[in-house]
Amino acid sequence: MILLDETLQYLAKALNVPSHDGNLGVTTLTFIKELCTAASNAPRTAVVATLTSSNLEDYASAGGEEMQERLSKVVGRTENIVTPVEGDDIFPILHRRLFTTIGSAEDRRRVAEVGALDLQVLRGLLRAKQPVHADLLG
Repeated sequence: MILLDETLQYLAKALNVPSHDGNLGVTTLTFIKELCTAASNAPRTAVVATLTSSNLEDYASAGGEEMQERLSKVVGRTENIVTPVEGDDIFPILHRRLFTTIGSAEDRRRVAEVGALDLQVLRGLLRAKQPVHADLLG
């Protein structure tokens, strides 16, 4: 397995670095294309490229959007998109990985009550510091 982590972030930065083919972003994209082609022809080989969807707005420049499209086309020829977890499914996974125990139902209820009180205090502070958009106040 060949892991390309945060590839779009690297390519966006590489757009500003000159190289013999124009810029380092284009040169790197050509390399990734060749790597993906070679991996698809090799047994038991995979190229995995990560792209954090929450960071897509960081690449909203014209060059960044173009690079995202080009990267998607290059790796998309053999892509298998995996979304490991979505929505509320993340919470049981975090519980297992971060805590030995999540406490009893009573413990969780008490924590939720304290959190609700903190939220009420925060809403009061926001109201006192107007103007704040109405949607933030719930």
